[in-house]
Amino acid sequence: MTKNIRVFFTAFFFVAIASLLVNNGASKLADFFFWNELATDSTLLTAQAAQQKLQEQAFQSLPLLKKNVPALELSSRAALSLIIDAKGNARALYEKNSEVSLPIASLTKLMTALVARENYSLQDTILISKNAVEKEESFGNLQVGEKLSVENLLYVMLIESSNDAAVALSELMGENAFLGRMNSKAKNLNLEHTFFVDVAGVDPAESNGLLNRSSAMDLAIIASYLLEQYPEVFHILSLKEAGSLINTNELLSYTQWPTPILGGKTGWTPRANGALLLVLESPKKTGYLVNVILGSDARFEEMKQLVNWVFRSYSWTF
Repeated sequence: MTKNIRVFFTAFFFVAIASLLVNNGASKLADFFFWNELATDSTLLTAQAAQQKLQEQAFQSLPLLKKNVPALELSSRAALSLIIDAKGNARALYEKNSEVSLPIASLTKLMTALVARENYSLQDTILISKNAVEKEESFGNLQVGEKLSVENLLYVMLIESSNDAAVALSELMGENAFLGRMNSKAKNLNLEHTFFVDVAGVDPAESNGLLNRSSAMDLAIIASYLLEQYPEVFHILSLKEAGSLINTNELLSYTQWPTPILGGKTGWTPRANGALLLVLESPKKTGYLVNVILGSDARFEEMKQLVNWVFRSYSWTF
């Protein structure tokens, strides 16, 4: 038996004795003997520190994939479930084509919101233009000539996924300049699979025109950045309704998961198909889960399958 092993078992013996005494109602006596021994033998203190470090490393490995877990088969083009702990450490719990660049439709508006928050005050006022109102779709009921704050437009854009509101936000600095900021921010965040050609994420009129593209992993990074830097954005994304606004994300009413939903964003166009990002608090409040579905014919159902599989397939405690 080596010296290190003898030290470890000696430390373990004293920890066990102290625990036994505590359980027998003699905690003060146990503390006296245990800490007195540590004071006289520094090797025990070293061993205890090593043991504590091993325990911390073990807890950092949570959650642990259970044995013989059936594989999850999703028909979506890409999917990802990423756990991010309180220190910002990230680990993929499920991946399917998570690094493939795909059309993202209105998930674009996550970056639109990010750039708006980094460049505007929430109290800045924007005059709604004819150009903004004529953008494809009419969610948000914006009227030419009315004035709305940046904060109000964020609510309209993120809850009802209004393309008009996205354009209006961009026009405060100029649509092209705003689009440039979106792509610059993508580079700044090292999003290698992300590129924007439209501030709202609509399909171009030309069938072969360029589309906004990103990967499931890049979108998870954008969501994580927003959560950390601009939590008010995810507060908006967590609201089922606000006044007359009704959220396009039907999963906000889903209550069958063991942890609360922190927010999410929907997206759909003919060329991108269904897209969905959903963030939940992780068990034991140790961080959060970012879940992404891209290119799906049934985005809400497949998101349920993904999140259910993650909760069912991993052990969250020892």
